[in-house]
Amino acid sequence: MKKISILLFCFIMAFSFVVPAQSTEYLDVSVNSKTAEVKISGQFNSKKELMSVRILPKSIDETNITVNDIITNKYVMKTIRTDEIGKYGENIILPDIYSGGIYTLYVNIGSNKFSKDITYINYSKVKSFVDKLNLQTSKDNFISSFSDTDIAYPNKNYTVLVLSDTDYSLFGDNIAENLYYSKPNGNYDTDGFINEYSKVYFVNKQNTSFSEDRVKEYALYFNLDYENEYKNMTSESKTAFISNLKSNYSNNKAANTVFWDSLILAKISTSATYVELKDVFLNYSGYISADMTKYNTLNEYNQNNVFSQIYSQKGNIASISDLKTAFENASATYTQIVLIPSGGGGGGASGGSYSDNFNIAPDVAQTKSEFTDMKNHWSSDYVYSLSKKGVISGFSDGSFRPDNNITRAELIKLVVVMFDLDVDNMNCFSDVNTLEWYSPYVYTAYKNGITNGDNGMFYPNNNITRQDMATLIYRALNKKITTNGEDTAFSDSDAISDYAKEAVNSLSKAGIITGYNNMFNPLGTATRAEAATMLCRILSILEGVQ
Repeated sequence: MKKISILLFCFIMAFSFVVPAQSTEYLDVSVNSKTAEVKISGQFNSKKELMSVRILPKSIDETNITVNDIITNKYVMKTIRTDEIGKYGENIILPDIYSGGIYTLYVNIGSNKFSKDITYINYSKVKSFVDKLNLQTSKDNFISSFSDTDIAYPNKNYTVLVLSDTDYSLFGDNIAENLYYSKPNGNYDTDGFINEYSKVYFVNKQNTSFSEDRVKEYALYFNLDYENEYKNMTSESKTAFISNLKSNYSNNKAANTVFWDSLILAKISTSATYVELKDVFLNYSGYISADMTKYNTLNEYNQNNVFSQIYSQKGNIASISDLKTAFENASATYTQIVLIPSGGGGGGASGGSYSDNFNIAPDVAQTKSEFTDMKNHWSSDYVYSLSKKGVISGFSDGSFRPDNNITRAELIKLVVVMFDLDVDNMNCFSDVNTLEWYSPYVYTAYKNGITNGDNGMFYPNNNITRQDMATLIYRALNKKITTNGEDTAFSDSDAISDYAKEAVNSLSKAGIITGYNNMFNPLGTATRAEAATMLCRILSILEGVQ
């Protein structure tokens, strides 16, 4: 969130407008009510040409007013010149005749005419108004003082804020009540009051009739970097923001909180991938105020897993508090659970449904005594070998769950991550949505010739067969292993599909797969233990892990 230094606080009443013209022409207008200054700048196609500038009350018909009328009423009328490339700039001080309200700035240059409404709040009147409001100790008296006629007689007090009777009838009491609840202990000063009023007015006005221009106009009050934080948001995100403004608003909730809660939650809920969600969260982590302690102890892979888990839960996140809780819970989870990679989010993947089947690189390796379900299990030596090397770990309840199956999507992620392939994401199979967490891994495997699918389908959620696991891993190895051993003739070799025979034979000769009782069981589903065993043997050959 962009912060504005105290040196710029004097510009809290600056309204910025842009009037588009031809492709190279523009007019910027800002108003500083505190200094009664109107700043105009921009560029026109006309070079070194005179342009006239007038500022008139909005109620006056510009076509019916004469130069003498302007001079008599002391309205602003100036002539300035564009430079050699058509640029211009001028600071105009509004005279006392401008008592506050909505005015129209007119610019004429050659045959071109431009106009823009501007809002000017008279500071001296507002100061008297604020002094009176500060004396009110009850909500009812505060609201009453907001709308009585003592200060701006014969008009209502709120008119000094350029709040129309129509707007007051729609949400005036809401504004007054919100200002009462937002009143600082030391009372309002004029700057603070106008700043808070502008925020409250913005939220209420947007909830009545939303305007994109109004977001830019009021961005300064919320310390919003309009160009970088709002302008480039997707239409889906902006729609969510509009909806959130209405659902988050309450008279006793600070307008600044309503605004930022609504904007951040809109970006979170419409994030297309967990990577995008991660960027949003970390960009606004100071506002969210989540405890980052456990997250900061995680390696990069598991930090990504944290946001993959949050992504899968984003539909249930209705508040910043929910988001904070989801983050802290996920951080705590991955501080304890870190296994072989496969299920949840991971480096470069788009977000999606969370699976805790396999993850990489635990913070603390486990010993045999810590796995409650590995005693006498056939894979224990392989599992503990990887555990001691800090490659895999178990679940928070102390189990490893070696006989659980893994899906094709989970196995393909294991392969892609294990071989450190550059992850990319495109549509390659009809049953793999590019928004799913596993899509980048499937596409990366497809691009690298690791998987071909079956008639345009990948079947990501099916449990993977042993022959398919062997085939995928063999293709990923890309002949990086030597196969000097003798061919292994499993008694069920005839059941191995033709596409898998070379892989099974080569991995068998390399000692990566051994079968059981001279059987390979090619159509059986692979388990966590089998995946861990193959991983351990591969790492032993390629990197000498054991």
